[in-house]
Amino acid sequence: MSAAGYTYGYVSSSFLTDAAKDYRHGVLFPGKSDYKALILNNQTTLERGDADQILALAKAGLPIVIIGPATAPKIGTPGYNTGGQDAAVQQDMNQLYALIGKSGKSVTSHVVQVATEAGVPAVLNALGIDAAAAHTSNPTSGSILDVRRTSGSTNYYYLYKNSSSTVEQTLTLAGQGVPYALNTWTGAITPIAQYTSGQGSITLEVKLAANDAGVIALTPDNSFSSTKPGNLHVTGTTADAAVFDGNGGLAIQSSTPGTFNTTLSNGNTVSAGISDVPAASTLSQWSLSVDSWTPGPTDTPGDTAHTTIGPITVNADPTTGALPAWTSITQANGYSVNLQDVAGIGTYTTHLSLPSSWTGGRHAYLNLGSVVDTSEVAVNGHQLPPVDFVDLSKIDLGDYLKAGDNTITVTVASPLINAVRVAPNTGASSRARTNNGMVGPVVFTPYGQTTIGGQGK
Repeated sequence: MSAAGYTYGYVSSSFLTDAAKDYRHGVLFPGKSDYKALILNNQTTLERGDADQILALAKAGLPIVIIGPATAPKIGTPGYNTGGQDAAVQQDMNQLYALIGKSGKSVTSHVVQVATEAGVPAVLNALGIDAAAAHTSNPTSGSILDVRRTSGSTNYYYLYKNSSSTVEQTLTLAGQGVPYALNTWTGAITPIAQYTSGQGSITLEVKLAANDAGVIALTPDNSFSSTKPGNLHVTGTTADAAVFDGNGGLAIQSSTPGTFNTTLSNGNTVSAGISDVPAASTLSQWSLSVDSWTPGPTDTPGDTAHTTIGPITVNADPTTGALPAWTSITQANGYSVNLQDVAGIGTYTTHLSLPSSWTGGRHAYLNLGSVVDTSEVAVNGHQLPPVDFVDLSKIDLGDYLKAGDNTITVTVASPLINAVRVAPNTGASSRARTNNGMVGPVVFTPYGQTTIGGQGK
């Protein structure tokens, strides 16, 4: 169900009692939860009152999907000494099965039986109940799961990637208005510039890293964020991305120079060029300083020793671009210090020279690759907003870069296990070391941005 884009919940006896009183316009609790169907999943017991309510809702026209055998199974009430309750529940179930029509695209009844849950999405679709977040590309992968919630005229979509690789899918979201990306790390609310509008829905591309989550709000409220999108949006572009600039105008972004065609929601096509975009590069040389914490000399609670180690120079592997993990920074490997059994905070610093052509409209992303564990980024002394530690592939460096020399600092906090395993009286000596630090590869990707639509009027 969730893999197909449906939002669902589980119901109680009180829910069914109230639902029987508030089934209107084809939905349960209209204007609130707006449930459009009830599913019985291999039900073996029911309270008599619940069975009565379900049958009443079915007779009132609520779509009911029964997962289970093709004929009414034996069903009773939970517990012992139920007396005549079992027979009454069985009678309700028999009447419910008598309402079953054909399944699939030829559904002729609002009560349908399917053998397994896998058949439910197709039946709901045949009943005219569309998924709130339908997967319109790669629809059977189930890679993005979703939950939909509403508040007034705003639809909120929580999207989750439940596997170990990045996925990009096209989703059709129920609702009207402008989609906004809600950054749960920084609190930023940003209007999404590229999508297509349908009848009561919008369609857009969603990209999530492995095991990452995102939140999209779809709303007609033009005061939803400080950036006010104009009347137009982008439906397609040959550039890398389309965004709204700070004034609500439409802009395109590209990590390569060129001329790009962009189609707007009014059907017009705009051609615009982006020039002087430096090529992406791997940042391969860093200075590393580590603040280490270990038990103090008395080895008593609260006695902690703080040691500053470094700075030392760490270089990326010329083939892979990977930086050495702390477990590889040892005197045996040619370093002046040993970080094998160190835990703490590492500060990585590198310098980057940008050409004199680096002026307005030039920006860059930083991809930190692999980092263990959490990280912060600063550019020329300016701390960036918190980064999504699940997805470190596209950290926007903002407006802090300049022509000439630039300083990029990445601060990494490690887990404690490497220090704990060699500390006395911890019982952790048998634990394996973890590869702490910024392993990378760290890639710097410049991009150009140019406005194409003024205020979007």
